[in-house]
Amino acid sequence: MLLAEGYFMWIMSSFSHAASNAGYHTEGRWNDILTLGGRDGSMTMFELLYRSVRPFDHPLYQRVFRILRDLQRSTDSGFRVLDVGGRRSNYTIGLTGQVLITDVPRETSQQHQLDLGATEEVRRKVLTRRSNVEDYLIDDMTSTTLPEKSFDVAVAVEVLEHVDDDETFVRNVARVLKPNGWFVMTTPNGDFLRIPYPDHRRHYQRDHLVQLLTRYFSNVDVQYAVNAGRLIRWGVHRPTMRSPFRTLLSPTALFLCDRLEASGLGGIGPNGKRHLVALAQVRQNPQ
Repeated sequence: MLLAEGYFMWIMSSFSHAASNAGYHTEGRWNDILTLGGRDGSMTMFELLYRSVRPFDHPLYQRVFRILRDLQRSTDSGFRVLDVGGRRSNYTIGLTGQVLITDVPRETSQQHQLDLGATEEVRRKVLTRRSNVEDYLIDDMTSTTLPEKSFDVAVAVEVLEHVDDDETFVRNVARVLKPNGWFVMTTPNGDFLRIPYPDHRRHYQRDHLVQLLTRYFSNVDVQYAVNAGRLIRWGVHRPTMRSPFRTLLSPTALFLCDRLEASGLGGIGPNGKRHLVALAQVRQNPQ
């Protein structure tokens, strides 16, 4: 679950628990409230609530949203986004175009433990809470049957490091993009985090990621992002009623992380940066 969503869901859960203790039964009502709206292009209550807490979300997700928003503004007519491995895809909330989410199914114990992959419950919640998600498909980008030249933008947030066949993944992303379409992706910074996490196949060094993307994309730009340090460690604390002080400190820390990095504090990397953010434009005739 993205952190900003976790915070207001935690707040509502706490309120629901208190109301239940006072004799009021709120079970099942929050989802009804969150799905209000969404007709005629209007945003749902869930989307409005998420937008209100977005400044306190992880700075990586905020950066992805800003990139997508800027690409949307530069599109003449229509805007269709493919979010590969998006799960809940909260960084696409607020875009005026349509979003297609794809993800592999949640099957292994590691996926369950780390909240990876798609389930029918996640799919149902996303489709009922979101006004700009056209569909949510179970799909593997390394063997996808999505039609070519169908999307203006493809986005993959912290996905490629999980993929065995990264070459085929990137080639298929280029295939489904329209001419001059864009690929936005993030991954851990292998120049700084050299040892992959247990669920990761690899951590890319910046030069290696540039080489991979350049085989299928032009105008490749890979930047270092998200300052490492105490603030981000405080920020990624999961909300829990057992630790209310840390839970309340966390969004403040994330807000400061984003603002301080936006002001240039922490330099441009590679050391001291936890992620790579890539923006690449598709070639007219991918190899």
